[in-house]
Amino acid sequence: MKTPGILLILLLVCLQEGDDITLEVFRNGQAMELKGKASGFMNGRHYTFWQELQDTRLFAAWSQTRSHVLSMHGKGEYVAFNPYEHQLIADIVNHYNPGKATFMRIPDIDHAFTYVEDLEHSISVRNDREYQLNNFHPGIVDILYEWMEELIKQ
Repeated sequence: MKTPGILLILLLVCLQEGDDITLEVFRNGQAMELKGKASGFMNGRHYTFWQELQDTRLFAAWSQTRSHVLSMHGKGEYVAFNPYEHQLIADIVNHYNPGKATFMRIPDIDHAFTYVEDLEHSISVRNDREYQLNNFHPGIVDILYEWMEELIKQ
């Protein structure tokens, strides 16, 4: 059985391609509006990708990894809304392989590693390719470098 989020994606796919869509999203008790055009794709992926992802046993996959994991969540993130899921990834990995995972909450960054002031700013520039290309958050490079440098020292 698919979750309501996946059912919502399937509902959007049933609309005529090119139809205007307005979704009201609630986060931390505040309503935000997301607007777009209907298609078989969501966030650049066909709806069948999301169906397959829903059916994947992610807990089992994370529990079986032997790799080092850096699970990050930007405070301007609107694609992966919930930072607790990213924390959970690190918790699962560390439960089965202690010390292998790190969780970081990164300020002023969104899903595309773009500098943003906050969630609302991120949503307002989500379709502004020029803004995204010209506002890469350089701090992510430092974070990744320092994380990898620590792993090399171990």
